[in-house]
Amino acid sequence: MRKINFINPFGTDAYDGLIRQTLSPYADSNTELVISHLKDSPQNIDFYSYKHLAEQEIMDLIVESEKQGFNAVIVGCCYDPGVRTARELVDIPVIGPLEASLQMASYFGHSTSVVTDHYKAVPYLKDMVRTYGYDFQCLDISCINWWVTDMIKNPLETAKDAFDAVKSEIQNKNVESVILGCTIISACLEYAILKGKTEYLEYPF
Repeated sequence: MRKINFINPFGTDAYDGLIRQTLSPYADSNTELVISHLKDSPQNIDFYSYKHLAEQEIMDLIVESEKQGFNAVIVGCCYDPGVRTARELVDIPVIGPLEASLQMASYFGHSTSVVTDHYKAVPYLKDMVRTYGYDFQCLDISCINWWVTDMIKNPLETAKDAFDAVKSEIQNKNVESVILGCTIISACLEYAILKGKTEYLEYPF
């Protein structure tokens, strides 16, 4: 039995249920998926200062996860907060969603773009894409202008805006894949599909 800890890097359990509901169907019978969150950090990391305040607790929780026998940790935010630093501290895989998605995107086409949550994330993700070495492949980063604290209250509306943004990227930027560069955006879209919005499974143009 493998154990994976998905860490919501927020000082609240408000997002745990949505993540558990949308990720659990993809875990096989030999995987124990644990959803956890921070205790003493900001309730979102929409601002750069909040991200840095959360990173120490994220690293501490990753170290503790290894001690508890987890086989891997996913840090559930596309800022990939604390990921590279934590890799120095443990011998288990530490996964950042943005880095992992960029690595996978090449299997789906020559070009990709990222749809993120709000305007502050756009320049930050552009810097991260360059750091990861995928700026040649990632042609655009746009946002749906949602804050994470509002997404959790309106997952179906968030899903609609996300799908419309994906469609726009494919039609107007001529990319072959689109990364939903916020784990809560992708969870909202998955939630909508689970609620019967099967049109979101269709090729978006």
